[in-house]
Amino acid sequence: MPMLTYNRFPHSFCLLFALLCSSLLSGCFCAQSRPPPPFEIPQGFSSSGEEEAPPRWWESFGDKELNSLVESALHDNFSLRAAGERVSELEALARVAGAPFMPSLDGTGSASSERSFKSDTTSDAFSLGVSSSWELDLWGRLSATRRAAGASLAAGEEEFKDAALSIAAEMAETWFARQENTGQQLLLRQQQSTNRKNLKIIDIKVITGQTGIADLLQQQLVESNTTSLAVLRASASILDHRIAILLGKPPAPLKMVAGELPELPPLPATGLPLELVQRRPDVRAAFHSLESADAQTAAAVANRFPRLSISGSLDTSGTSTHQLFNTWLGTLGINLAAPIFDGGSRRAEVDRRVAAAKQTFYTWGQTILDALNEVENALSNEEALLKQLFSLEKQLKLASDSVEQINLRYRQGTLGYQRVLSTILTVQQLQRDILNIKRQLLSSRITLYRALSGGLPGELLPPEREEAAPVIKSFF
Repeated sequence: MPMLTYNRFPHSFCLLFALLCSSLLSGCFCAQSRPPPPFEIPQGFSSSGEEEAPPRWWESFGDKELNSLVESALHDNFSLRAAGERVSELEALARVAGAPFMPSLDGTGSASSERSFKSDTTSDAFSLGVSSSWELDLWGRLSATRRAAGASLAAGEEEFKDAALSIAAEMAETWFARQENTGQQLLLRQQQSTNRKNLKIIDIKVITGQTGIADLLQQQLVESNTTSLAVLRASASILDHRIAILLGKPPAPLKMVAGELPELPPLPATGLPLELVQRRPDVRAAFHSLESADAQTAAAVANRFPRLSISGSLDTSGTSTHQLFNTWLGTLGINLAAPIFDGGSRRAEVDRRVAAAKQTFYTWGQTILDALNEVENALSNEEALLKQLFSLEKQLKLASDSVEQINLRYRQGTLGYQRVLSTILTVQQLQRDILNIKRQLLSSRITLYRALSGGLPGELLPPEREEAAPVIKSFF
């Protein structure tokens, strides 16, 4: 019959084991409570709209081409895909950190044959065995390591959301810049056509002796300053290339036609600053990084104390395969290892982790300030741009109304052509400035949408992320 043998422990060792287990149950380290921000959060923002911005905030502009570009970029952009794989890596690291909570089990086996040439005999040996070990989390080191990995995973998820927001915002800004470029080219060609007509009229007046050569030279000088169109074409190519890169494609001309700039949507509701801090992905990522640094500090502290582990093995051996399972030998051991002298390395590691946690705390505070600042700057910038647009449109109306009257006085000979030319140039520059201000307003609104956003719907993100582990519940 099979035999089972095992090692017996002295009574004093069992007593020590019981005392250590009692210490384990009582617990030595507990998770610290969430720290408050390093400053008082304001009660509200300087201004606010009525309705909250939708998660797909770019749809507020009513531009179908933009909607298609943003959604394609969120699925195909390589930088965003890399950020998604970083989350998958952190998820795997979190599983690695949780593995020590389960016992490890290893199997061994061997077979050997020894032959004596002197006696011409052969002896065989076979063995099988399993061994297991398990470290008790006596001081919370393993728990702290697992918390640190989980917090890093949560931070990675939030950083991925923030990267997706950046891609969407960059695509929207680039698309509107491309639309402005198209508008500027169209406007410049219209202005060139007007200037050429004026040049023909003045040329006839010079030939008929109705005006001097100076008027013709002034108009020719204006006609020669048409290099802006070439600059706009070059800028359009650069913008097209940037759009292609955001879509994960080689640089190429834009296939879709860029139309007119859309109207500015109504101002969204900014909500409370505290709500913004709680939903912003970059702020949440900074907080989870702080949480991870705090857990790593706890693990470094626990690493200065003894470690207790349990090990066991079960082995069988024999000189033939049918004798292999007749005799079993079982062992059970309890191992206690404590640092005695390490030259101060463990203490230095604790100091390093504490300093790193403090750095992360201040980084978290700075991230909150930056988030609040982005919203306020976007609001202030939009207000200033709206005032500037109102002023420019008023100036354009006045200048346009005066063009006809000045032309009439010039034809009557009561006004020099220099005044006519100055007014025309003023109108043309105002038209271009207004188009540029409208694009800046859209850019400012994109900044505000991004600053207020708490992330994007999951169906917009790359398909690889749909298979990743769910986001760890945040502490907010």
